[in-house]
Amino acid sequence: MFRPSSYLSAPLPPAAQKTRQRRILVVTPFSAHGTHPAERVAAKLIEEIAASHPFKFIRAASGGAHENPPQGFLAHTIHSLRRMAAQLPGLSESVRAADIVWLHGSSSLASVLAFRAARAYGKPVFVTQHDGPADRAGLLRRATGFLADQFFAEDILRGARLASFTSDAAAEYYYRRIAFRAPVKIIPNGADTEMFQPASLEKRRAIRARFALRDDQPVLLYAGSFGGDGIAVVRSLASRLPDWRFWLAGEGSVNPGSWFQTNLQAFEHPAHETMAELYQAADLMILPYAGSALPLAAQEAMASGLPVMCSPALAKGCHSARDYLWTVDIFDGDPRATASLWASRLKAGRPLLPLDGPKTELSDLAKAFWDWPLIAGHYAEMLQGLCRRA
Repeated sequence: MFRPSSYLSAPLPPAAQKTRQRRILVVTPFSAHGTHPAERVAAKLIEEIAASHPFKFIRAASGGAHENPPQGFLAHTIHSLRRMAAQLPGLSESVRAADIVWLHGSSSLASVLAFRAARAYGKPVFVTQHDGPADRAGLLRRATGFLADQFFAEDILRGARLASFTSDAAAEYYYRRIAFRAPVKIIPNGADTEMFQPASLEKRRAIRARFALRDDQPVLLYAGSFGGDGIAVVRSLASRLPDWRFWLAGEGSVNPGSWFQTNLQAFEHPAHETMAELYQAADLMILPYAGSALPLAAQEAMASGLPVMCSPALAKGCHSARDYLWTVDIFDGDPRATASLWASRLKAGRPLLPLDGPKTELSDLAKAFWDWPLIAGHYAEMLQGLCRRA
């Protein structure tokens, strides 16, 4: 039975006492710089759960994180395939030694290989699905993502002992297509409400002063892939709103510095501390693209008191946040038309910007729904149940 946002209803169990440490193999997607959102989520969950529950977590190598693979999607993919092929024997051995295999995502090569090994060794699989087919940026990535869904992801989700989703919309999509073995749960990603929190007015003014911002100058923050329609919309927006400032945080094949737009500044691979200050000093986060999952950056922005403007599709992905988001339609595949509509909406909202201070109702929302100890507790409950059945 499908129960949207069912993570809210179950009480947290006490930590198990004097129990043999169960070995949990955690498999995350490939990331060139170790910055894939699923990797960050998995690392934080491991940290929180291991602090109070008797699990031994093993991280599976995910294709050479922290290396610098070739640029370009095709070359990057070939590099990933070669790395994973070299690591297959080690991954198989890790699966054999584990009690549970926890996959973060179902369409990456690492997940496919780990799932096949788990099936061969009779190990139970728990899948946390972080996105849906609509979340891949770029036509080629969407096409390959669709094929991966057809040939791998649905088979893995169908064969998993347990499955959870971080997005309401993604859960609904797969639930219509797959007969799951057990009821699925929707557990949103957490937000580090200690690191990402509203700044005092004095700190906010000090950060903005470092960037030489005028008191009346709005700052729009984009965080995400430097590729696909989203970044193209931002480029067009920056041209249409020359008196506004644009901060771009992320990574990808596009180099915003080559645009030579004086009202735009890019931050590639920003550290968490840098992102915290950008959230605190900006006036609005903009996410002008389609998708089924509200990105982790949007949750961190809201935890910092920063409003978020996104597409209705992204808002649909997070039930708890949708009433707090500014939504504007997009024209999929037409960045210029999208930029024109968004520029009109932004100009209409100009009297509200810059902010007079952080929006505390947003940070209160984050603490109530996305605090990491709360989120980790629900995952620990699922892992404990799976261990008992295994």
